[in-house]
Amino acid sequence: MKSQSYSSLQYRADIDGLRALAVLSVLIFHLNSDWLPGGYLGVDVFFVISGYLITSIIVKQLDQGSFSFKNFYTRRIKRILPLFFTVLIPTIIVASFLLLPNDYEQFWRSARYAIQFRANRAFMGDNYFDVATEEKPLLHLWSLAIEEQFYFIFPLACWLTYKVFQGKNNKRFYYFLIIIAGIIISTILAEYSFLHRANDSYYMLRNRAAELLIGCGLALFPFQITKKMKSSLGAIGIILLILCLILFDPTTSIPGVYVLLPTIAAALFILDDSQSGYKKLFTIKPIRLIGLWSFSIYLWHWPILAFMRYVQQSSLLPITWIVSAVLMTFFLSILSYYFIENTFRRNKAIFSKSIIYFWLIPALISFILSSFLQLSFIQNRVQPHKEFSINWDDNRLGCDGKMESSCSIGDLNSPIRYLLIGDSHALHLGEMMDIIGQHEKIHITLIAVGGCLIQYTKTLQPRFNDCKTINDYLKHNIQQFDKILISQYYYLYNQRDPNFIDNLKDSTSAISMDKKVSLLLDIPSSGKSIQRTDRFQQLGLILNQEPAINSLRYREILELNKKIEQAMSENDAITTIDLTPYFQLIQKKYTHVDEHHITKETSAELGRLIIDSKQL
Repeated sequence: MKSQSYSSLQYRADIDGLRALAVLSVLIFHLNSDWLPGGYLGVDVFFVISGYLITSIIVKQLDQGSFSFKNFYTRRIKRILPLFFTVLIPTIIVASFLLLPNDYEQFWRSARYAIQFRANRAFMGDNYFDVATEEKPLLHLWSLAIEEQFYFIFPLACWLTYKVFQGKNNKRFYYFLIIIAGIIISTILAEYSFLHRANDSYYMLRNRAAELLIGCGLALFPFQITKKMKSSLGAIGIILLILCLILFDPTTSIPGVYVLLPTIAAALFILDDSQSGYKKLFTIKPIRLIGLWSFSIYLWHWPILAFMRYVQQSSLLPITWIVSAVLMTFFLSILSYYFIENTFRRNKAIFSKSIIYFWLIPALISFILSSFLQLSFIQNRVQPHKEFSINWDDNRLGCDGKMESSCSIGDLNSPIRYLLIGDSHALHLGEMMDIIGQHEKIHITLIAVGGCLIQYTKTLQPRFNDCKTINDYLKHNIQQFDKILISQYYYLYNQRDPNFIDNLKDSTSAISMDKKVSLLLDIPSSGKSIQRTDRFQQLGLILNQEPAINSLRYREILELNKKIEQAMSENDAITTIDLTPYFQLIQKKYTHVDEHHITKETSAELGRLIIDSKQL
């Protein structure tokens, strides 16, 4: 993902132009994914460019007998780590001021992984396109980790292959065949992983290797083709790539077969080594400069946007913030390119000193700095927020994703059995239902998996394994219960699916054919964390905060609740329970743990209010 110049390769301005297209695509996508739905493919284009350039250098040096592992990794260290730590250390400082304690702990975990070139593993299990990931300042380092892990393996593989085929005719053709085999294997593994481990799949080296190998294969391309043919293929490639950037979106199955389209398109563009015709657009100075700055732009832009979204508590930033983010990104990137990237590339330090100066010492500084900041800043601001600083598992009875009797609440000796099932919104009502169950002599089993929608009428694929488990549990155990209670983050699912209410009606109606069903409707919220807002006000970042009841999110949730009530009113076996009237009676500042989950105390208070109302 680096904008680099290689003394051992002939400079190609058009590749810097392609870098510019890639980084601008990523930047636009991260500013607002609706503006360029496939913009995230810019990362895949970077992989192709990297594979092509690195392989070209390695093969050329092997042919000349000048290849050295020490020299190779010394260059990698000097080109990557100075800028990496230049971005990481300020990010640690800003995070220590902005992030709440639990958020900072997650941030520092990802930082530790990033320093070890394992950032991709820190985010496995996360959906790259979820709103929550947009607030993780180091999420973008997953791709850098993929690249570095690849280059821990690939140079040795090249060297071994060279030794095996040394002296043989058409050895480049054999190299090429091995690369093609690697691409096929990686693509098959990616497709398999997507079906069985969808969220992990996005961050796995084995699934991303194909994209780097396409660039590697291009560097070893053994066939002679005419200049005219190259030009035609290059033009087809850039058109195909632009179409992918426009037509692909976050729902496209990537990595896997589909990613071959944009990556092969990028390879076709690089295959055309002419500097005429359509290529002139990619070689004009402003475009070339953006390409040269692309590594810095990539590293700087995401922490800036993540912190802004953390403060705004929204994935959609105001236009003034977007403009500020772009200006800040380019300002820091230009400084970084000329004063960090260029300076340290020319550094004469040997391999051992490079490791000490550019990795060990900055890593040690990062660890010491983080420890100091945790003690100095974070501990000082934990005290005012003890009321809401609650561990998620403690607050949720430890029942997230567990299909066990230990998640039974209410009166455990009662023969009356209810099932409370859903996502994390079922979990945060656990204390409420425990109190009600004990009062009403009801034994309640709580089964919930965060982020999983109850889809009784659908058969889920293995890649949705956790969600499949909870839906299968309901289907196989429904006869054990006298009543089914469902609580879900309806607002979120309605935002994602325009047909959500119809699908909810179909699923709930199917359940009601076996048992009576009650839908516990969403508790309205502003979508903003009171804890964060307090913190930002302390820092002077937010001067005014509208009451939650006046927020658009609050009103939208109330409106959605009404629509769900209306949709379910036709079925006598389905009842809806609106908790809003009880919630509005609670006179507490901190009713929520975060943007939409209520605290343990709030949940318990709801239970007591419902009992006192005698409207059970």
